[in-house]
Amino acid sequence: MKMARKRLVAALAGAAFVAGVQLTVAPQAAEAKVKAKSSQYAVSVALKPTDQAGMVDQVYATADPTSDQYRKYLTPRDVADKYGRSGSDINQFKRYFKKIPRSG
Repeated sequence: MKMARKRLVAALAGAAFVAGVQLTVAPQAAEAKVKAKSSQYAVSVALKPTDQAGMVDQVYATADPTSDQYRKYLTPRDVADKYGRSGSDINQFKRYFKKIPRSG
């Protein structure tokens, strides 16, 4: 039971990674900017999956004993291949962030 729970948590963590775009600034980084006039920020970015509903269904199916996907967990690579963005989408996103002016 503990192993199944760990796998479900891992699957949910992987799902959360690609579930949506999220930009966060660590409070310590914001405080450091005020104190030291630093222009560095800690940023976490996650892109929305190509099929969010399908991904949610996949996660629930792994926990449903009546499903043929019960306890058949995807690897992080499988999640990326099945639900992740294309390389060109990721590169476009990277190019966008490289264009943002940096002050300091």
